[in-house]
Amino acid sequence: MRASGSVHEIPLGNVKAFIIEGETTILVDTGIMPVPPEILAFFEKSGIKLGDAREVAFLHNGSFRYIMDFIEDRGLAPDAIICTHYHTDHTGSLKQLKETLHVPVAMHPLDIPFVEGTLDPPPSSMLPPALAEHVKITPCRVDTALEDKQFFTPDLQIIHVGGHTPGNLSLLFREEVLLVGDSIMGRNLRNPALGAQEINPPLPAASMDQKMALQNLIKLLDYNFTVMLPSHGEPIRENAREKLKKFIEDL
Repeated sequence: MRASGSVHEIPLGNVKAFIIEGETTILVDTGIMPVPPEILAFFEKSGIKLGDAREVAFLHNGSFRYIMDFIEDRGLAPDAIICTHYHTDHTGSLKQLKETLHVPVAMHPLDIPFVEGTLDPPPSSMLPPALAEHVKITPCRVDTALEDKQFFTPDLQIIHVGGHTPGNLSLLFREEVLLVGDSIMGRNLRNPALGAQEINPPLPAASMDQKMALQNLIKLLDYNFTVMLPSHGEPIRENAREKLKKFIEDL
């Protein structure tokens, strides 16, 4: 699915990755590793609906093959991978994709130690410790550290929105499309508790510092954009900046 202009959305069940076709071709985030059945059962029992058999297959199989099929079917050739943050639903297939595509990886320096395995992330508050052991990050070397306001390419700017994780990023493409990662959540019709409105805050249980995550959203209003693409939930395709401004004012 082409989300807007030269940005492709790759649905991966409960999360998305993206391909940006601009000055260079960038894969944004890498989805999940295969999720063990006991974790799928835990979420179902917790009241989180995982969807039909096809949706569950995304989780059970992991994201690597789906992303590679998407790339190969469209004849795309990514030049780099950018990870918006270190969480395993965004870095789960990172090492495998980096080695398969032979491309460098970039992310904010505050999240690099978690991905490279030199620093353990905080314990998950969403999974019991015994289950969390099954979804640890597979360590992967990061080649490039990204900084706030940096232009990674002439048409792609980096915005540091710390709080969800220390190095959480949003990416602005051509002053039109804002890829927000987990800085906000889109509407989730299957699980309204995760996102009933068009724009929702990041999940408190998944954020390292929810207060900071919300306070830093105002940084996004320094930029022009018309579309917002969250990694979870529905995209906001019209008047996205105005809608985000109202959301922040209402906070």
